[in-house]
Amino acid sequence: DMQTFVAEAAGGDVNANLLRLTATTEDGRESRAVVAWADGASEDYVSGEDAELFLDSNLGDVPSVYTVGGTQALSVNVTPVSKRIPLGVYGTEDEAVALRFEGTDVCNGVELYDVQTQVRTALYDGMEITVRTNEDGRYYILPVGTEIEKEEAGCGFAVYSVRSGEVVVASPVGSLTSVKVYTAGGMLMAEETCAEGTTSCRLTVKGNENYVVHVTDVNGKKADVKLHVK
Repeated sequence: DMQTFVAEAAGGDVNANLLRLTATTEDGRESRAVVAWADGASEDYVSGEDAELFLDSNLGDVPSVYTVGGTQALSVNVTPVSKRIPLGVYGTEDEAVALRFEGTDVCNGVELYDVQTQVRTALYDGMEITVRTNEDGRYYILPVGTEIEKEEAGCGFAVYSVRSGEVVVASPVGSLTSVKVYTAGGMLMAEETCAEGTTSCRLTVKGNENYVVHVTDVNGKKADVKLHVK
């Protein structure tokens, strides 16, 4: 069903520019996600083009692999540009999972960037690496040759929500200095001052609400991002 959805959203070709991700636990539980690069697609979440990560309470013990588009954690991410894409695995518990990559010839090759170790790993078809759940903001998928040392034009931060009542802010270059979360009416609900080199932070707020997340980096660059928190 996911393959059919991606084919329709990406213009009918299910095999073109499609990266498939599978997360498998030691006891065989699995989840899947895909990234498709397609001309004319939106970078942000669009219903009917992307599929939001669905955390089924009946399958809560299955770690869920996801990527990020706009401010949404996605199972299907259809994007128009070759840029870095945040990648993570949600889990109700912290545990190790094997992450397998297929379709790695997209965009003339893709790499996995680990912010914590600052290592770029070239991916090949069928490659598996071991990661842990709930390490939000640590991993990024990027086409070979993409610069990681510089922030992108505009908002280079990733701002999203995976868990109910939680805001995640991530920077692949470790430039975060402060994060503040406001209600739509301007009331400050949460804030964090970041230590030098901080790559990600989580803030707890009331769930099922709309917020404005104000982010500042070490160069004084600021961004205000509207976010719905589950």
